Amino acid sequence: MENSKIKRVLSIIMVSIMVMSISFSMQNEMVDAANNIGSVKNLNAKRTTEFKRKLTWNKVKRATGYQIQTKYEYSDGTGWSPWKVYKKTKNNKLITSEIYGACKFRVRAYKTKKNGKKQYGKYSKTVTSYLK
Repeated sequence: MENSKIKRVLSIIMVSIMVMSISFSMQNEMVDAANNIGSVKNLNAKRTTEFKRKLTWNKVKRATGYQIQTKYEYSDGTGWSPWKVYKKTKNNKLITSEIYGACKFRVRAYKTKKNGKKQYGKYSKTVTSYLK
């Protein structure tokens, strides 16, 4: 009799521990999902005039701004420059005019936290644009 009571109490304790651990892990997943910044979708680069191009993309929920990075093709045709931050903007469009030749662009959303640090999402797909 005593043995079965001990087994019953131990099984209740084990079930309680399992329920608490599942609840804790689900709570962490919900917090991670709320803090997560999505990636930029549908990045387009369209030439508007001979000397300008317009970048547009879909807005990302909970984003406070966007970081645009670019790299350009070397004029001697030996390859591409490294990625560099081109500009930051709070809008989902940007008109460029300073970079001529072949350029690649990518964009990522960010959210500014209360402490002032930025949390970045994933980069968009890369688009290539040409200006003469």
